Amino acid sequence: MAKHGTEDLEQVAQALKKKQMEEVVGFSQVFWMKCHELFNFEDIMKKLKKPNLVQERRKAQQDILELKVFEHTYACHHHS
Repeated sequence: MAKHGTEDLEQVAQALKKKQMEEVVGFSQVFWMKCHELFNFEDIMKKLKKPNLVQERRKAQQDILELKVFEHTYACHHHS
């Protein structure tokens, strides 16, 4: 999960080639019910949040890029 984020269980299942999606979902459910019991809970949460933050940043960058392309295209078509 640390590599793919907490939401993308399908990618996690694909990365764990010997595990079925149902097994990954079951593991995830148990993990989230009991994760607070782990002695290194805070460290694990930081590692799990990182991919989500990276994905959010990439999405924001993509949105900005699309806006810039739109603005440029709009300006070119209306100044000709």
